[in-house]
Amino acid sequence: QGMIHSLYLAPTGLMMFTIAQTAALSMQMSHKFNLAYQKVASLSQELKEYSETLEIKVAERTEEVNRKNKGILESIEYASVLQSSVLPDASILKQYINKPEVIWHPRDVVGGDFYWLHEGFSRVDKQSSAGGCGMVLLGDCTGHGVPGALMAMTVLSQLQSLDHAEIKDPADLLTRLNQQLRVTLAKNRPETVADDGLDLVAVQAVPHLSSGSGDEAKAYEILWAGAKLGLYHQSGDNISYF
Repeated sequence: QGMIHSLYLAPTGLMMFTIAQTAALSMQMSHKFNLAYQKVASLSQELKEYSETLEIKVAERTEEVNRKNKGILESIEYASVLQSSVLPDASILKQYINKPEVIWHPRDVVGGDFYWLHEGFSRVDKQSSAGGCGMVLLGDCTGHGVPGALMAMTVLSQLQSLDHAEIKDPADLLTRLNQQLRVTLAKNRPETVADDGLDLVAVQAVPHLSSGSGDEAKAYEILWAGAKLGLYHQSGDNISYF
C-alpha cells in the first residue's frame, strides 16, 4: 500500500533526467555565452583604445605636416622675394623700349622664367661712339617651381659673371653662356644624364647717331639671337616672327 508503482517511476525519472540535462546544458551555454561576451567586450575595448590612439597619432602627424608645410611655404615665399629682387627694374627698359610691359607671374610662387637687362655692353665693331649697348634677355629654364627657380638663379649668376666687355653681340653672349653653363652643370661629362638647360632669346639695342631736321637724333640698330625662342616684330598692322 505504501509503494509507488513502477509504471509511474519511468516517466517521472525520464522527465527529471531531461530537466537536469536541460539545466546543465543551459548553464554550459550561459557560461560559453558569458565567455564570448567578455571576449567581444575585450575586443571592443581594444578597438576603442586603438581608435583613440590612432586619432591622436593622426592629429599629431597632421599638426606636424601642417607645421612643415607652413615652413616650406614661408621659405618659398621668401625665395620668391629673393628671385624678384635679382630681376631688373622694369623702368630701366623704358630707355630702350617704348611703353614696355613686364608680366612675371610664376605658376608655383617661384619658377624658371626670368628676364635680364644689361646696359654696359660695347660692340667692338660698332662704327659710332654713341655709348654702350643695352641687351635684354628672356629665359625659360627647365623645371617648374623650386627646381626651375634654382636653375634660373644659376643662369642669372652666370650672366653676371661673364666678362661683358668681351661680348660682341647676342649670339656671342648665348655662346659664352652655353659654354659656361655646360661646365657649371657638368654637362660635358658623358656620365651626366640630366637635361638641365633653358630656352633663351637675347635682344641688343645698338645706338647710332643720325641727322634729322638739322639736329642729331639717336637711333638704334636691333640685333637678336635665340635658342628655341624667337622674336616678334610689329610694323603697323603686320606682325612677323623670326
